[in-house]
Amino acid sequence: MKQSTISMTLILASALIAPLMGCVDAADSIVILNNQIPDEGCILKAGLNEAFFSRGQIDVIDLDQTNGYLFTPVVLNRGEANDSRDSLFFVEGANVDLEFVPDFFSEDELAQLKADGNSRFLQEFSGSVLAEGTGTFDFEIIPRTMLSAIAAKLQLGDSTRVLAKVEIVGKINGGGASSQVFTYPVDVCNGCLANNLGTCDQVPLELEIRSGGTCQPLQDGVADCCTNTDGALMCPAVSTALPPEL
Repeated sequence: MKQSTISMTLILASALIAPLMGCVDAADSIVILNNQIPDEGCILKAGLNEAFFSRGQIDVIDLDQTNGYLFTPVVLNRGEANDSRDSLFFVEGANVDLEFVPDFFSEDELAQLKADGNSRFLQEFSGSVLAEGTGTFDFEIIPRTMLSAIAAKLQLGDSTRVLAKVEIVGKINGGGASSQVFTYPVDVCNGCLANNLGTCDQVPLELEIRSGGTCQPLQDGVADCCTNTDGALMCPAVSTALPPEL
């Protein structure tokens, strides 16, 4: 079983914000900085964070245990805070456009995916970002229905890359505003993040089990898994081995 881990890039908050701040037009004031790494329990950190994912991974080996790819961006409002009411960015959602490697889907398949709202769509959510401040959000950029279509074309051990182009949209001072288009690559694979330990009754009770990603087991982290008596994959694994006899 192949295993892979997500790369993590470290940045200094002060070095990042300093060149971005200043007098800017509302049309240019909203910036997606990065895709932050949530804390355990998929808890989003407040404000700018030093660690982020430079690309994503999600495993479709068992879609019963996987939702869509959850994106957790940090959004900066570069507007000036001269007045608490000025330059406040009211978030209304995000436009998402997915691109695939050439010939992975046929032209007819791509047209149908677009018509069904699986490859190009608006994710609606709400929030706000103060001028000269940052906000954190979470929403799916590859829906589960899209993952299902991709999974149908992947054999065990295969993977493909999806480019998600994300634009946060909303209003500033009553007028429309949007971020730059942020391109985020996600590798969709069959089996790269699920480390199958065998049947659950053979997993040692004392074995330290890796639980995978912080938001779901088979996203952005390797999970140790096992198969139960029904043959279903359990991620993370739960040992059903009998304790040793005294």
